[in-house]
Amino acid sequence: VKSFAPGPYKRTPSIVVNGRQVNDSFIIVKWLSMALFGNFDEEFEQKLVYQITVAFQIASFADAAECKALLVKSGDLPRCLSCLAPSILKPKGIEMKEKNPDVK
Repeated sequence: VKSFAPGPYKRTPSIVVNGRQVNDSFIIVKWLSMALFGNFDEEFEQKLVYQITVAFQIASFADAAECKALLVKSGDLPRCLSCLAPSILKPKGIEMKEKNPDVK
């Protein structure tokens, strides 16, 4: 597993298929689910995007170590500035929790 995207686009999600880089998570999930399960479940995709992903972000943003890892590994923040990560992400996590009170 690489900690960065395999092509010229360095953010995630990103996947290279037959030499072509795909950066859109919806397209990646849609085609991977069809390849793995034979169909694409729109309801599951909606839960993944609007519930599971948000719950993961809220939980990750609440933990200082996770905040640092997320921003440094994604390339959004140089390692020397990793101490700033919690102050950047924690307020965002609180805001997300307030906007999505039903997400657990």
